[in-house]
Amino acid sequence: MKKQRCIAAAAVLAGVLLLAGCGARVLAAGQKNRELQNGFVQKKYAAETVYRNGAPLETLDFTQVCRYSFSWGTGAAASAQNTAEGSRMELPCDISYYASQEDANAGRNPVLVLKQGETVAVSFDGGSGTETGWQPVRGYGFDCTHPAYQAGWRFARPFLTAAQAGGMTPEQVEALPGYFVRTEELKRAASAYYAAVLENGTEAASLFDNVDRVLFEENKFLAPSVFAPLWDSACTWLAVFGVLLTAAGIAGLAASRRKKNG
Repeated sequence: MKKQRCIAAAAVLAGVLLLAGCGARVLAAGQKNRELQNGFVQKKYAAETVYRNGAPLETLDFTQVCRYSFSWGTGAAASAQNTAEGSRMELPCDISYYASQEDANAGRNPVLVLKQGETVAVSFDGGSGTETGWQPVRGYGFDCTHPAYQAGWRFARPFLTAAQAGGMTPEQVEALPGYFVRTEELKRAASAYYAAVLENGTEAASLFDNVDRVLFEENKFLAPSVFAPLWDSACTWLAVFGVLLTAAGIAGLAASRRKKNG
């Protein structure tokens, strides 16, 4: 019986330690986020600070948003996009575009919905005078899109259907306006594209995370995605096993006490 009590007590202790570890991870993430927030000083003098004073992204000239942008390395553009074969893809999911963040939050109708299975352009023919011929366009589709102020959203030019994109040059696409779109929908499209073209070593998340990191490192914008998540999968497992061990240990101690008293 003494052995059973020791095992039960050890289970309670282990469970409490796991729960404490979960709490410590949450507190550490919160502290890291506070340090990021307190240490970030946005540029107030550079023209390329498109997020200055919280300017509404939908009121900006999108060519200016992307003009002071990043090297193609940060966008992790796939080499397949520089070919005619890789210039088109079928969407793996519906993608909805909204005129403003307020419209999206209020549940208003999007300005554009592209349906799953629609064939869209991911790059455009720049003509024989260009270095690569077919080119992706910054800020279009899933390439070099900009983070919105609200977590889980991007500001991007919508995909064009294959019919719409026929004959359009990269310069013409750059003149199109941007809209608000869910990050998850663009990530699903990027993941499907890279899987189809077998682009080894390319992660769809890099198309978004790298851009946000560059904006942060250049003191232009502290995107929501830069913050560490307060709760991750490790916290979930710590909490689950912590609760299970604690509950099992308490039940074991209670049973041992009843046997002793009986």
